[in-house]
Amino acid sequence: MAKNSQLDKLLTDGIGFMPENTKVMVEKAPEVLSAYMEMRNKLLAEGALDRKTKILMALAIMVTSGMREAIPNYIQIARNLGASDAEIIEAAGVGVSFAGGRGIDYLITLCRHL
Repeated sequence: MAKNSQLDKLLTDGIGFMPENTKVMVEKAPEVLSAYMEMRNKLLAEGALDRKTKILMALAIMVTSGMREAIPNYIQIARNLGASDAEIIEAAGVGVSFAGGRGIDYLITLCRHL
């Protein structure tokens, strides 16, 4: 885990695990990662929408914006929150409907990680 205990808590509370692609940021840019995780955790916390719904929305956005590196991590988060493969694919499909052909490419990435 991260050397910084505050960063450890932000990652544990927000994600529940250390994504492989985050380790380099922990080492090289911990202040930036801490600021990002603090904002992200607040925005993805329970509110009018439950956390699972917010994570599924995030997956749809990732498909539309091409965030290939984050897709596997958010699939794991969605599963940890009880999302089924069908829910994950349906959310990604909403993203495809707004991204067109480019979204299909990211849906393929998503399906490979299910």
